[in-house]
Amino acid sequence: MLRILTSAAATSARQHIAALLMEHAEWFISLAQGETYALRRNELDVAVSQGRLLLNCWTETGSKSWRILSWEWNGQALTLHT
Repeated sequence: MLRILTSAAATSARQHIAALLMEHAEWFISLAQGETYALRRNELDVAVSQGRLLLNCWTETGSKSWRILSWEWNGQALTLHT
């Protein structure tokens, strides 16, 4: 996992993750709490705010946001630690 400890790391991670999101039309999000979402890439946004990396998405129940602390891409799955 690549940890996001600085504002520069957050900006770099945002660029990489945003590029990955654009490469695939649909994403399946599975949360540790058991929630799952099938989302299109235009329903996902990754941004840096005050040096923190945030993932935002629109779901059937409204918008959701998570702070990303670390991430990993293994060629098939994008894993985000929040």
